[in-house]
Amino acid sequence: MVKWNDKRLIFLYVVVLIGIFFLWKFIGPVVLFKNVKMSIIKQNGTIDNLDAPRVSDFSEEYYINTINFPDGSVLHHKDLGNFGYSADFFINFQTRVEVLKSGLYIFQIASDDGFRFFINTNIIGEFLTNRPFATNQYTVMLNKGLYDFYIDYYQGYGLLGVTAKYQHNEDSRSYYIGENSPYFRFLRK
Repeated sequence: MVKWNDKRLIFLYVVVLIGIFFLWKFIGPVVLFKNVKMSIIKQNGTIDNLDAPRVSDFSEEYYINTINFPDGSVLHHKDLGNFGYSADFFINFQTRVEVLKSGLYIFQIASDDGFRFFINTNIIGEFLTNRPFATNQYTVMLNKGLYDFYIDYYQGYGLLGVTAKYQHNEDSRSYYIGENSPYFRFLRK
């Protein structure tokens, strides 16, 4: 008969708790916290700027954990893998954020090709035409409260990628949009 205070049973409990902790810490954020809506529109034809008329061949929607598609030849998410797109598509990213600490925030949007970044209905920054992977930085004052973030991105031809980060001006660490921190909590819109 097994007793609750049996050393083997206690060891098993400890191993199970450690396993649950590691699953939560390393897999949980990728699987559970997908608060960024990503709408991909495959263009029927070529695209040379963000404001090109959208003639949809087809579209797909996903929920992702962060806006983190490094520079490459195919749309590849750092945590979620390949999405299979390589040319002539638009992506609209949407999320709601609760700002937990008022202050100046630095946003870094890196893209190949163009993008437009909104907070609520205000355009914070944009790059509308083709370019190699490069970063634009914007500083914005945000008070505690809820905000809607939107990033419109397009890829014409060649290499591609888009990443979006934020950072409180009093902290040296940056976080990907979609990644919770002591400053932001992301919510599904």
